Amino acid sequence: AMSAATATAGRDCGFSTAQTAEEVAQCARAAYKREEYAVAARAFEQAAQLDPVKAALMHCNAAAAHGANGTHDLALIQADAAIALDPCSVKAHYRRALALHALGRYADAIDACDYAIQTADTASAKQQL
Repeated sequence: AMSAATATAGRDCGFSTAQTAEEVAQCARAAYKREEYAVAARAFEQAAQLDPVKAALMHCNAAAAHGANGTHDLALIQADAAIALDPCSVKAHYRRALALHALGRYADAIDACDYAIQTADTASAKQQL
């Protein structure tokens, strides 16, 4: 049984075509802050479809939301989608590593981290990894 608030939040996050990508993304960020990770993930995925320019970032955010939600298989799919659009995204490679680790694919996770470190172009980005 889904609460009315959850149903409304889902609708508000861009399941109507009238909303712009930025409105959907704002709603997704708000849902994430409320720890409504499934709603946030769906909304970030929707925003990725609506805004090709920010699609890689939105897929990366969806990966984070899925990771927080415990749906690591979906997090991996979203991280891979982000990497396909922006192969140099350190954050996407990091999200991919987190998903792989959570799925018990430790060697793949280490490879993803190594790749992210090679991709990172600043010392601070490497330190974060």
